[in-house]
Amino acid sequence: MSKHHFRLSQGLASLAVAGLALLLAGSPMASPPQSTAAKPEPEMGDSILTVEPTAEPVYRPDRRPGDLLPRKEVPANLSAVVPILMYHRVGHVPAGSADAIRKDLSVSPEAFELQMAYLADSGFHSVTLQDLLDYLERGRPLPPKPVILTFDDGYDTIYHHAWPVLKRHGLVAVFFVITDFVGKDGYLSWEQIQGMAQTGMDFQSHTRNHRDLAKSSREQITWQLKGSWEMLEARLKRPVRFLSYPAGKYNQTVIDVAREQGYQAAVTIIYGATHSALDRYEWRRLRIRGGDSLATFVKKLNLVYPGPPASAGEPGAAGAPLEKPPPGRNLRSPAWRAGPWE
Repeated sequence: MSKHHFRLSQGLASLAVAGLALLLAGSPMASPPQSTAAKPEPEMGDSILTVEPTAEPVYRPDRRPGDLLPRKEVPANLSAVVPILMYHRVGHVPAGSADAIRKDLSVSPEAFELQMAYLADSGFHSVTLQDLLDYLERGRPLPPKPVILTFDDGYDTIYHHAWPVLKRHGLVAVFFVITDFVGKDGYLSWEQIQGMAQTGMDFQSHTRNHRDLAKSSREQITWQLKGSWEMLEARLKRPVRFLSYPAGKYNQTVIDVAREQGYQAAVTIIYGATHSALDRYEWRRLRIRGGDSLATFVKKLNLVYPGPPASAGEPGAAGAPLEKPPPGRNLRSPAWRAGPWE
């Protein structure tokens, strides 16, 4: 073999070895070494938030912004009148307590039983925020007299006093959980949340630690919203698409980040019951207060669905005997859900 051919063979062999190395490296160019220095953690007020590793999202790895989701051809200004009731605690306030805020946020178990009995006996159908969104964006029909029950903060009293009543009357509800508070004194545990979710209850985001989003930086807002949905989806193995703003405080930056993080809608504490896809990050609610009588509760619903007030002696009326629903009644699986939408 001539020297020329020998050198040519050596050159081709060298190129082959270099090409194989590049293929194994998975890149046509050598990647620069990645810095392992820790990134600064976002600050909130005077404290520094501890950024814990979050589990890989279980659902929607592409997690697209809400306005990019496919939708059925429906009028852009389509609206729906659906009362979204807002609760917090269901339980007795300790005797002698001077905490006015806690009193206002706490509905007694007896009052809650009367309210849910009234809904069930008056032809209301409990639906979820997803049902409302499906109607507004896809045209999926809603049942007669739909109502959405929401609970903010994730207090453990709802496990003991609200969940049994909801199950007894065949109603579903949406619970907005502060994920960093789960398992702490006075709040739901993950075991309780998972048990409730298995019976059809819906759990959505109330951020990681209930900070004022309107006073937070974009980085802090992202940390709050992303960390919350990641943890809920990893724990419950189901999508998290809805948000309740802590204390109802938000601004356009909060809405923008919520959209970027894949939230499809959000609820406020603004009073009202008319909703559309155009204002889906500002859906309104009806606050149910601890001091509301059944007559006041019915009056709030009658602002949406005019009808006769509950009178004494009728199921659900103040002072009336509590009646158990007929055997087999289950509004969580009503006939209106059957059909091509299932």
